[in-house]
This record gives sequence, C-alpha cells and structure tokens, in this order.
Amino acid sequence: MTAAAELRVCFATKESMGNSPDDYVDLNIAFNAIAPASFSPNRTSETSAQQISVTGGSSSDEVAWVHGSDCLTTAGRQSSTKTIEYVMTANQTIFTLPTDLLPGAWQLCYRLGSDGRAGQGLWTSVTGLGLTIIPLPTYSPHVGVAGSITPITINGSLDRDVIVIQPNDCSNAHLTTDTNATLGKTPIASDIISTSHLMTEIENSNFALLLPNHLATVLTITQSCQAA
Repeated sequence: MTAAAELRVCFATKESMGNSPDDYVDLNIAFNAIAPASFSPNRTSETSAQQISVTGGSSSDEVAWVHGSDCLTTAGRQSSTKTIEYVMTANQTIFTLPTDLLPGAWQLCYRLGSDGRAGQGLWTSVTGLGLTIIPLPTYSPHVGVAGSITPITINGSLDRDVIVIQPNDCSNAHLTTDTNATLGKTPIASDIISTSHLMTEIENSNFALLLPNHLATVLTITQSCQAA
C-alpha cells in the first residue's frame, strides 16, 4: 500500500471464510492512507546543528529521528540516540538537529496529528526515509605554501561534498569566495581538493565541509593550516 487514498475497511467473520461477497460488511469509517512526508538533507555530519526541512506534513503532525529503527522510544528528552518529538506547524517546517547525535543510520519516525483528522495516529517508522550522520572527516596535509597549489586529501567524504578554507572560524562559510586569504566553495573529487595560487596571504585558516544541498555550514575541522 504505497499510494495515498481513502479506503474502506471490510470485515468478515472467520466462520464465513471470507470467500464470497456476502461475507463482508463495511465498517463505515474510511481509512485514509496519507502520502508520507519527506525531508532534506538526508546526510549530515556529527556536531552539525543541521537544519532539516520536512515537507508533505500537516500542522500538528509530529516527527522524530532515532538511531536505529525503534520508533517506540521517541518520548522524553533528547539524547545522543534520539531527537525530541518535533511538531509540524505547516506543510513545510524546518527543524534544527542537536549537535551531539551519534554517527550512523537514523530513521524518521512520524505521527499524524489530529488537525482535521479523526484522532491522532501512532508513531510509525517511515520506510525509505533514513538520515545518515557521518563521522567528522579528517584531512592532510595541515600545512601549505602561500601562493602555491596544495592538494589536500579529505578522508571520510564523498565526491561533491564541498570544502571552504577561511581565517579565524567557519562562520558564514557558505558565503566565502576565492581571495588572497580564502578558498571559496570547492567540490571534493576523489577525496582531493586543491588550494588556489591566489591564496598568497599567510595566516591560520579553518576548514569547513559543506555536504551537497545543505542549508548551512555543517562541519568545522578544527585543525588549522597555513593558507596556501
């Protein structure tokens, strides 16, 4: 049952065997198969205060993410293995993930609200809607020569993840462009990015890794290197 539809619930007794039309009676209340919600992005990194956009829900529906697949343990305070129960306020609602969630496979749990529907639903694991939280990537080397192109290996990333290099910290890394002290958004290819020959200013810089389609900087690698 993958299609959204209003369905009828038909009942037959075991004695009737349920093998002819007269065995069944309509239970009079429609069963509504609701199209599942979706969310983006579905991959982020540990320590990220990632904003997750959930769409396709209704006001008063609830969502939660759990480490694993058990949607019976969503109640209570947030921990490293579950979020709180978030409440949708519109068809599209943005939630911010906690920064101490464990890396690994996470499952979206969903509960229909009572807004315009007959009662509140049960917590359900939404098939095919997983969230991946990756461990913090690492990189090397940590030092380069200003004005020279330095290949940098990013371990634990995927192609099209994005690196930014800038001084001080990774605030507003998504706005950074190529200058004499910064490297703007640069896609990773085969675990490698390279600094720019334009980076001639010598100072400590921080790395930021942005995963594809993310709304904001999601990873700060705290090791520093000479801008190169």
